[in-house]
Amino acid sequence: MSLPQQVAELKQFRYLFEIGQAKVEIVRAANVVIEEVQGTVTITPAADAIFQIEPTEAAIFNVRAEAGYFYVRTEVGQQLNINIARIEEGVVFNVAQSGSWTVNAVQSGDWTIYAQQTGEWNVYIQTKSDIEIRITVVNASIALPIDIQATTIALAIDIQATTIALPVDIQAQTINLKIDIAAQSVGNLAVDIAAQTVGNIAVDIAAQSVGNIAINIARIEDGVIFNVAQSGEWTINAVQSGSWTVNIQNTAETAIYIKTESGVAINVQTEGTVTLNIWTPSGKIVSAAGTISNTYYKYLSILSGSSGSTDVISVTKPSKCTVIGFMVSATTSVDVMDDVTIEVYVDGSTSPFVSLTIRKVDLLNGGIATQMFEAGSLNDGTNILNVVSPKGGLTAVTYSTTNNKIWKAGGFMAFDINFDSSIKIEVVNNTTVTLGAYLEVVYGWYR
Repeated sequence: MSLPQQVAELKQFRYLFEIGQAKVEIVRAANVVIEEVQGTVTITPAADAIFQIEPTEAAIFNVRAEAGYFYVRTEVGQQLNINIARIEEGVVFNVAQSGSWTVNAVQSGDWTIYAQQTGEWNVYIQTKSDIEIRITVVNASIALPIDIQATTIALAIDIQATTIALPVDIQAQTINLKIDIAAQSVGNLAVDIAAQTVGNIAVDIAAQSVGNIAINIARIEDGVIFNVAQSGEWTINAVQSGSWTVNIQNTAETAIYIKTESGVAINVQTEGTVTLNIWTPSGKIVSAAGTISNTYYKYLSILSGSSGSTDVISVTKPSKCTVIGFMVSATTSVDVMDDVTIEVYVDGSTSPFVSLTIRKVDLLNGGIATQMFEAGSLNDGTNILNVVSPKGGLTAVTYSTTNNKIWKAGGFMAFDINFDSSIKIEVVNNTTVTLGAYLEVVYGWYR
């Protein structure tokens, strides 16, 4: 083609571009380079057109913007697929408010998101729909403030770390919360529950050392149980400047049991008065050791050199024996003061809890019968004695002036004997004759 013809063709090509009728088709070109563009190159398809770039499978399509920024904007597109190999100054995605944001990872691959090391990782989610988030982190440090406001939340958290700071503020209508902490040391643990209804609360603390535990419970309907290690101490300290008030109002039975082998000390130190009142249904005030009274009677015929006992009196709750009344009778030739012993056994023990001869029982009342015998002031027959001790003594003795013997004696022992399961009274006869013994036992369980 001659040069004039080429110039004519170029003029015609320019004219077609200007009136919008141009069509440029490049087929099988080894290299197509548009360079030295001074202005702006704009490709604007018609509204119903499709702008499509289709490299072959082995080809690479590069868009490079070295001096400025590269913007991709779509308003009416149906789908946008973006693969970014490297980003240095950040990526911003904006999706229309009425649309959906969906990210799908390859099912057989991993989903990995790396934020730049010196920057912050912020994820804001605001929605009225359901949300499910699962986070698993190994060998790292995490600062994870979570503020959740929703109707229903199911939140399972498994944390294994060297140091944890976990402030949790939960406000909801219904909460099921299980916390399992296994650590070498646990700092302050504050739990504040404000709710109309609270179910069971179980606190299990297993540690070598535990700081202060403060529990404030406004209302309990199904009971409170405190268990402390058997080898430890149970100490309750009230604030020194405050009041110590324990109110128990209950229509059912209220039982307080203290069982120990080393004694119980209750010390009250106050500048005021101490009042302890326990009312029975009749309105009568009884002592703190008041019991429901039961009686047991037994007659024993005891051979010389042997002993006889009551039946084992069994109970099902902590009880006490308040009074043992007795009368022993031999013959006029036998003295019962030193040769008859009354023994008390509790809770199946083989060693007597109490062992007193008749003379020692007399000594509970000052030894009146012994003094009258030594003074020769006992009358032949029955002598009624003056009992001044509330704890026991002899009330009457029968004296034989012929044999100078006290061969019959009656009295009581009124000191409290506590027992948990059983009590038994035994009379030992060390005289030379058969002994008759009458026993009356008053006992009962603690209210």
